[in-house]
Amino acid sequence: MKKHSVKIFFILIFLMGVSGCMNGNENDNSPAKEDRLSAQEMMLAYIRNRYPEDEFGYGGLIGGGVGSAGAKITVSSQMFPDALIIVAADEADGNIIYSDNYMYHKYANQTESFLIKILDPVIGRDFRLFLTTSPSATTLSLPGDASFEVFISNEKTLLEFTAIIEAGFLLDDKNKTEEKFNEAFKSSSVEVTAAVFYFSDENIDFDTIKNAGSLTDINFGHNVPNVTVFNLGRDDATFDWR
Repeated sequence: MKKHSVKIFFILIFLMGVSGCMNGNENDNSPAKEDRLSAQEMMLAYIRNRYPEDEFGYGGLIGGGVGSAGAKITVSSQMFPDALIIVAADEADGNIIYSDNYMYHKYANQTESFLIKILDPVIGRDFRLFLTTSPSATTLSLPGDASFEVFISNEKTLLEFTAIIEAGFLLDDKNKTEEKFNEAFKSSSVEVTAAVFYFSDENIDFDTIKNAGSLTDINFGHNVPNVTVFNLGRDDATFDWR
C-alpha cells in the first residue's frame, strides 16, 4: 500500500508541475516551482540518455497538464538545429511513459532516398517528394541506437509524405495506378501511413515546384488531380481521389 501511494504521489506531482509551467509565471518563487522544473528536466534527461551522441537543450512547453492526455516539450539539437524535436510524457497504468520523434529527423535523408527508390520505377517521371517528420510518433519499441534498417521496417514507424509528379503521368486507369503504387510498397515490406500524390498538368511550372522549399509555396488550384492514400502497402489501402 505504501509503494502504491508513493507512485500516485509522484504522478500527481509530475502532472501538477507540467500544468504549472503552462501558466507561464516566470516570477513564481513558490515551493512548487522546483516540481515544475523537475518535470521538464526529467523529459530532457530522457532524451539526453536515449541519444547521448547529440546535445539537447530545453525549448518550451507545447501541451499537457492536469486532465490532458500528456505533456510535450520541444528540445534543441546540436546535430539537427533546424529540426522540431518533441519529447512527450504520458501517464499509463500509474507510470510515466516517454516518447519522441528524434529518429524521424535523424533518418530523414535516408528515409527520403528510400522512398524515392521505391517510387522512381512506378512514376517513371520527375517528381518532388516532401517528407513529413511526424511530431506525434512514438519510438518506444526501438532502442535509441536502432539502425535505419530497423527504424524503417518497424511496424510503429509512421511514414507520411507528399509527392508532386511532373506533367505527363498517365491516369487513364486509376485502378491500375492504385495497384502499381500499392504493389511497389508491398514488395519493400514497408507501410506508409499516409501519402498524397499531385499529378501536375502542363500549366504548372514544375521546375518551380521541385525547387520549392515547402508545400506552403505551392498552389495547385482545384483542377489538378490528386489522390490521398492511407496504409499504402497493405491489402486494405484506401485511395481517395480528388
